[in-house]
Amino acid sequence: MVAQSTEKKPKRVLGPVDYNEVNPLMDHELKWTHLLSSREFQPHSFQIMQGNDVTAQWAKETGFRDPIIILEPDGLGLTMPPHELTVRQVAEACGLERTVQVLQGNSCANL
Repeated sequence: MVAQSTEKKPKRVLGPVDYNEVNPLMDHELKWTHLLSSREFQPHSFQIMQGNDVTAQWAKETGFRDPIIILEPDGLGLTMPPHELTVRQVAEACGLERTVQVLQGNSCANL
């Protein structure tokens, strides 16, 4: 004779949690803006470069292993968004309902 479990199991299939519904974007934006503006950060040790100096030859020679800071994008062939652009504006332009894949930092090495 086998004893049957008295524990009830849900009959519906549970899907993934939509964290955007749980914590709206605005809450996250305000939380991080407040957190970052209330902290002092250690000085960085990153190399500061001009966009014109960031070339394929430079990347081959250095291996491009360390982060760099590019103050002016001139010479990179990129169009940069205005400094005033916010996360909220990007979300509204893409659509608030759109799910955006996030690239995790530790997976960047595999690209």
